[in-house]
Amino acid sequence: MAQRLYCFIVVYLLMFGGRIFGQVNPGFPAAGISLRVLPVIKKDTARVNMIGSGFYSCQLGFFCKKELQLDKITPVSLRFRLGSLEYVNWLEQKPNAVKPK
Repeated sequence: MAQRLYCFIVVYLLMFGGRIFGQVNPGFPAAGISLRVLPVIKKDTARVNMIGSGFYSCQLGFFCKKELQLDKITPVSLRFRLGSLEYVNWLEQKPNAVKPK
């Protein structure tokens, strides 16, 4: 019975948590908590490094580029594998991959 009463008290106090502050920081608004995140806008845009749209695809190999082209054309994903599955998993550094002998 006492445990049920404690649970009731905790739930009752948490219902009004937006207006109750145990310790109020001077810089923190005491009116309430806002869950909205305001975007950070920088006035100096010269320091922002923008990555070009083709940065990822220009770094890929021949077969990877062809796979991306096929993915755009066909609804079914086709994958080319040069070698055994274990060797390719080791090259791609997948978890639990062991270098084949």
